[in-house]
Amino acid sequence: ASLASRGPKLSKEEEPSTATTQKEAQMQKEEKAAAVKHEAAEAYHAYQKDVQSATKADEARQRLFEKQRRKEMEKAEEEHRAHEEDLQEGTAKLKAWQVALEQEANREKARKKQWLEAFRKAKSRLERADEAKHRGG
Repeated sequence: ASLASRGPKLSKEEEPSTATTQKEAQMQKEEKAAAVKHEAAEAYHAYQKDVQSATKADEARQRLFEKQRRKEMEKAEEEHRAHEEDLQEGTAKLKAWQVALEQEANREKARKKQWLEAFRKAKSRLERADEAKHRGG
């Protein structure tokens, strides 16, 4: 099946030479190869951009995570310090209350002792007055 049998009959001058046809075919192959190579390069660059974008996004997420983790750690440490301060303050108040209660108990003992002493003296005076009344009276 020759080229001439497929289409209209061409004169000898119009019929393409085999060398020209091979050159054109080679050029078409090279153009296609260049186009494929160009598409591959564009796809590779797009892939590289996606990788860079994903890497940047991942790094940003990691920084945000670290920042939030630091904030949470600082908050936990602050809460711990506040709790420790509350415990120390509570312990100090408890000790102060214990001292105050002990002092109050000691004052109460002293008052009771004074009251009992005053009561004994008063009773003793009443008894002496009663005895004097019976003797002298």
